[in-house]
Amino acid sequence: MIYLIASESNQLINEELNRIINGCINTLYIDYHNSNIDDILAEASYYSMFNDEKVIVVKNADIFSSEKIGDDNSNKLLSYFENPNSLTTLVFTTNGKVDMRKKITKYINDNYKLLQIPALKPKDLATRIRTMFNEKNYKIDDETIYYITNNNANNYDLVYREIEKIMLYYNKPSNVLYEDVINIVARSLDANNFKFVDAVVSKDIGEAFKILNDLKLMKVEPLSLIGLLAREYRLMLFNKILKEEHYSLYDICNELGLKDWQLDKISRNSMKYKVDVLKMRLIDLAKLDLNIKSGKIDKWIGLSKFIVDSAE
Repeated sequence: MIYLIASESNQLINEELNRIINGCINTLYIDYHNSNIDDILAEASYYSMFNDEKVIVVKNADIFSSEKIGDDNSNKLLSYFENPNSLTTLVFTTNGKVDMRKKITKYINDNYKLLQIPALKPKDLATRIRTMFNEKNYKIDDETIYYITNNNANNYDLVYREIEKIMLYYNKPSNVLYEDVINIVARSLDANNFKFVDAVVSKDIGEAFKILNDLKLMKVEPLSLIGLLAREYRLMLFNKILKEEHYSLYDICNELGLKDWQLDKISRNSMKYKVDVLKMRLIDLAKLDLNIKSGKIDKWIGLSKFIVDSAE
């Protein structure tokens, strides 16, 4: 059997995978980004000595969505699809929508199983949360459920993480209290945006990428993060220049439109940089913005590269 699972939610994909795998111990996971068509099909075509059934899960199979695929690779896939290994269940997963114009996508849709799983609607997400807690004998009220969904932009992947954290916090079936959840769940989207900026300018790569992964799940536009970073570097640059010109703290606050506590944070961060470096960061961000908008670089790859380069 051959499956193609497409969804913007990793958790929904994983839940569908669990249903397909159904406890099969002979399961192999392959990341398409780190492999190629020949290796995947060779593994799928291989028969074991004992005729064991197996499941092969090919993650990040963008060949069914946005990524271009050459005729040679397309023909190889179609050839396997026409005569697959009967002992192999081959499952492709991709984040986002599939391209139904591609022959390989159409073939799976017509002959096998194409599952395009939409994001959960807020009402369905709330029901899912309630069920997850009830199955573990936890009690939770509607107000707390609403807080969890709203604070995570109705994103099931983020909500699922928070539920795991909440259950770990209580460690056993309990009444889930609204006050506890406020302290446990992730910060709001805006707070995460600015926390991300702080991590980047502080050169904390680990924290920056941790927050960036959450923001990606929340469908935050990278260009907006680039704009926030540019604003931060610009404020740091102007703060240093005005200090060198012997402006008072009061005048700098007025000139930059900042509160005193905001200026204090800007000042502390700017101490880690020289003026020339701040200027270069702004130039790099301007080039990155242009390259993304002109299609010369993927927005997430470009932003990730900037994070790494800016920490040097």
